[in-house]
Amino acid sequence: MLFRSYFTALESFQIYRCGICLQQDSGAEDFAECVSISDGRLFNSDCLVRDLGGQRFKFSMCSFDFHGDATGTRITADDRIFDLRNGSQVELHGCHIEWSYGDVAGQTNVPIKLQGANTRFVMFGGKIYKGAGQNPYYGSVFESDNASQWVILESVHMVKLGRVG
Repeated sequence: MLFRSYFTALESFQIYRCGICLQQDSGAEDFAECVSISDGRLFNSDCLVRDLGGQRFKFSMCSFDFHGDATGTRITADDRIFDLRNGSQVELHGCHIEWSYGDVAGQTNVPIKLQGANTRFVMFGGKIYKGAGQNPYYGSVFESDNASQWVILESVHMVKLGRVG
């Protein structure tokens, strides 16, 4: 996402097998006004959503699957489902989040990371699911570094997560 990326709507698409599926860079101007994304599929990439600059993303009925490579064995510094920083606001409605990351020694990145003041992750309905093993190498599903950050999960079905927070 670039400068003046507001009132943007994306619908019915797939992004996969890349470094970062969707990224908002830091330093953009006039941009944080509701990027709406529906019926999208982001999968088999190092990082699925990275927001470095405080965008407001709203996802509806999207699927976020299997960050990292397709085999689940390659390890990179970018391995995350959501990497949210500097006041990012992500809201999900009826979305599906699934991964098998964490079963291989060295896969220690937390799947959903919040960093910086006022960063938010909110999910209404949907499912968070970890496939394969029950005892992942990462410490928790969510990582937060600031008391002003929010993680809100309402009516979310969570399966086989091992450690939640």
